[in-house]
Amino acid sequence: MTFIKSVFVILLLGALWACGPAPAGGAVRTYNGTASNGDYLTFALDPAAGVLSYHDVANGLGSAKVLLTQAVDGSLAFTDPSHNITALVELPGTALLAVIRRGGAGRRTEALVLALPSRNLTPGALTGLSGNFMQFRPAGGGVVVGTLRGMSGGAFQSTGYQPYADLLGGGAEPFLQSAGHSVSQGASGDYLGVSSFLDGTAYAFGNPKTLFALDTSQGSVISFPKAAGAGFPAGAAGTYSALIYAKTGANIAGPGAAETGAVSAGPAQVTISGSTTRSISAVDGQGRALLSSVPLLPISSFNLTGPGELGDPCNGLFAYQIPSVNPPSTQWVFVAFPAGGVVFASFTGHGAAGAGPGALYDYCYGVGVQQP
Repeated sequence: MTFIKSVFVILLLGALWACGPAPAGGAVRTYNGTASNGDYLTFALDPAAGVLSYHDVANGLGSAKVLLTQAVDGSLAFTDPSHNITALVELPGTALLAVIRRGGAGRRTEALVLALPSRNLTPGALTGLSGNFMQFRPAGGGVVVGTLRGMSGGAFQSTGYQPYADLLGGGAEPFLQSAGHSVSQGASGDYLGVSSFLDGTAYAFGNPKTLFALDTSQGSVISFPKAAGAGFPAGAAGTYSALIYAKTGANIAGPGAAETGAVSAGPAQVTISGSTTRSISAVDGQGRALLSSVPLLPISSFNLTGPGELGDPCNGLFAYQIPSVNPPSTQWVFVAFPAGGVVFASFTGHGAAGAGPGALYDYCYGVGVQQP
């Protein structure tokens, strides 16, 4: 089942449709989820009863009775007694997307959640994995792109590019490396636990051959297969319903300082257009432009394959760089189309490369499903 089929969009509309019928029946669907702030969540959706339950493993927050109701136009509304979930998109059998506002140990952090269908996962399933990835981070520039590789025993490693590192002045690019850490199958059998990884336990789940995720203390890692070539995928043009997380005026004053900035998260609409030259546009739920007709080229068109960066052409990843001289700034846009959906990210550094700590930057990232 692809992202294009059987799409249910769930938006927080209070009790507007509270008298409507429950969603169409079927078996209970369970999901494992990663939040961009580092929280690991589990979900169970009972379409027959019209109830969603969830649990945030990081802070214990959850609800056993998020009521879902069916609207006349086919969309779903809900009421969360924990006042945590503010937006949801479910693609039965493929993914559940959410925005939460009570993440983190203090239950005060807003984040974007990607949840994948629960399935058995053993350490051996990662052997031979070689996929592209996007990492949605809760701070430090927000986004990393690159290659994620699996090895025997459940180990994995990555090579990646982070625009924020260039703004700071270069140096080693961030990477993921699980060698030397204990990797074991979780008690439920549907995730792998990686102990003492990036200041906490990491969780791996999903299907390494289609959509796979890592939940770490440094955010969500979404992995998907590399394409056979650098060409644009057939059928990718169209309009997508998405959920996004954005931060403007971001800044880290110096070592050990927290990242500041204005956060917004919620629904967005993404449009992929063009026949020979593809471009991406995106607007948020208030109609404000996030991206405006940004061209898309294979990421291999840019000089990002040196030591400590992408490591290979990353076929299936698309990008564009928009430099500005006065005032100096550089915007990077990254886009991919796993399983018929879209994942995308943008980073704008306000200052020349090497501006160093204290420079301002903006970023946003999101996941969307194609409208019929």
